[in-house]
Amino acid sequence: MQLRNTEKGKQKENQHKTRIVLDSCDLNFSSDLDFEDINALNFELIKLQLIDKEEGEGWALSTCEKVEKEYKRFLALKRAFKYKDIIPNTLIDKFWNQHILHTKKYAEDCETIFGYFLHHSPLIFLNKKLASVSFKKAIEETKLLYQMHFGEEYKGFV
Repeated sequence: MQLRNTEKGKQKENQHKTRIVLDSCDLNFSSDLDFEDINALNFELIKLQLIDKEEGEGWALSTCEKVEKEYKRFLALKRAFKYKDIIPNTLIDKFWNQHILHTKKYAEDCETIFGYFLHHSPLIFLNKKLASVSFKKAIEETKLLYQMHFGEEYKGFV
């Protein structure tokens, strides 16, 4: 994996542009990913359903809160890189699926975050054996962007 950072334009006090080249794929981003609006979204009902052992996943509240934080970060990356395939890890995908089941809230939240309805294609998760090179590359790009924006490793892929 080839990784190269270069600075573009004038550096502001808390903002600068960086260019990343990952296996000849350019990813431009601003290091100050703003997602206050996403953090303000209320996912309490979604977490309650994920906690439910019969209707949900039977998660502990602490797991729900951790995954909620990761889901919000995922949404921020999806918005910032709308032309990139930002791939959710397994737990984020389960949270996302639960969010989608609340169709009205999901549609409203998508409008708030993206200005359009964000579709989900679970097919790629159903047949991991057929995961293409481009899918694997998208996972690597997602991991890299996550690390650069949040300073932590993006884990949880099966």
